[in-house]
Amino acid sequence: MDNSIENKKSLAWLNDKWQGLKICPVCKNNNWNVSERPVELREFHGGGLTIGGPIYPLLAVTCQVCGNTILFNAIVAGLVSPEKPNPPETKPIEKDEK
Repeated sequence: MDNSIENKKSLAWLNDKWQGLKICPVCKNNNWNVSERPVELREFHGGGLTIGGPIYPLLAVTCQVCGNTILFNAIVAGLVSPEKPNPPETKPIEKDEK
């Protein structure tokens, strides 16, 4: 499965929503890299991995000078569809016949 984000679409969305100067608030440079694939953010559950918990797909925009990263919700941006995963297939439990 190809998870890449359409570059023209993400740049158009960013240019429409990100008003004013696109200056990094940390180092004051304007040298950004826009991710080509969505990244994930999960809810924190004490450091453990929770199966079936919510995952937020994000567009990462990273300053190439200092590494400061700004995250935008990829569903809100229209870059990723809000598909719900298919539940795992279950098989009926069969009773042992003795």
